[in-house]
Amino acid sequence: MKYRLLIFFLAVFLLSSCSPRSSGNSHPEPDASISSSEAEAPSKEEEKPASQESAASEETSAVEEAPPQEEYPVPLLTETEKNMLSESLALFAQYIGPNNIGDPSALPKDLILNASLAEIERTKEINAYFFEQDDQKNDFISASLVADTALRLFGAKEFSHKESSLYNGDRDCYLGKAAEIGQPQASEIQGAPDGNIAYVISFSEGDYLYTGKILRQNGIPYLQFISSEKTAE
Repeated sequence: MKYRLLIFFLAVFLLSSCSPRSSGNSHPEPDASISSSEAEAPSKEEEKPASQESAASEETSAVEEAPPQEEYPVPLLTETEKNMLSESLALFAQYIGPNNIGDPSALPKDLILNASLAEIERTKEINAYFFEQDDQKNDFISASLVADTALRLFGAKEFSHKESSLYNGDRDCYLGKAAEIGQPQASEIQGAPDGNIAYVISFSEGDYLYTGKILRQNGIPYLQFISSEKTAE
């Protein structure tokens, strides 16, 4: 019996001595999640070029997405009507010329008078006008007809220029004579804001954008002058 107890205690002692020691001195394994996060985080120097590239990309995108310039429709006109409008345009080009005019009311009275007289002479056969004449075959054109023409061409209300040397107080008329009007070097008809039309006319001083409104008299189209402006070179 004693030998059995002795063998039992000896076996317990041997088993306890072979058990693993405390792991207090062992080194902990590195945290895989922390190591991976630190490895993947970019440095500040790497982030800076990326932000600059993003800003450049946004600027390029803004330029590409800029809305297109608005285009205005061109009214439907026959070739005959286009030719009639070009005659009105030629009148404006000859008397207004290469000048920036934003408002017809800024035009000198002499210009409005001369252009109106030239228009009356140009269309007197179409409109069946008959005038008395002086010894030099100049027409006596009534002041009321000149005022009506100035209104149609330039929107000038109650036009009168009695200070002009062409005015005849006894007859209340102006002396008019035929004027030669040359065709300008102009572009095709273009659309413009408010239902107007425009042409680019080339002068020796540069190109000018002439804008006008289409009106009709007895069904015949003509232009009312709106503005002229030098185009950007």
